[in-house]
Amino acid sequence: FTRLTTHGPFYPPRVETIVNAVRYGAHLNEEQLQKSRELVAEFADVFALSIREVKPVDFIKFRLQIPQDATFSKRIYQQPLTKP
Repeated sequence: FTRLTTHGPFYPPRVETIVNAVRYGAHLNEEQLQKSRELVAEFADVFALSIREVKPVDFIKFRLQIPQDATFSKRIYQQPLTKP
């Protein structure tokens, strides 16, 4: 169930999956945790459960202002995607 189906972005099983997928800080008390969950559910349409839900846009372009004399390291430092 993605936001692009006939059920739409607020399909209850989709919203529940999103709310459960978000990592909430351990320092939150019960009230803060509940408010955070409600906020995530309210804005469930901005979350993507899969890359298929992410669509390219052509109405915005980013311009990087890199000085002409800037140099970059050519050595590749691979970082793990997840913690071991």
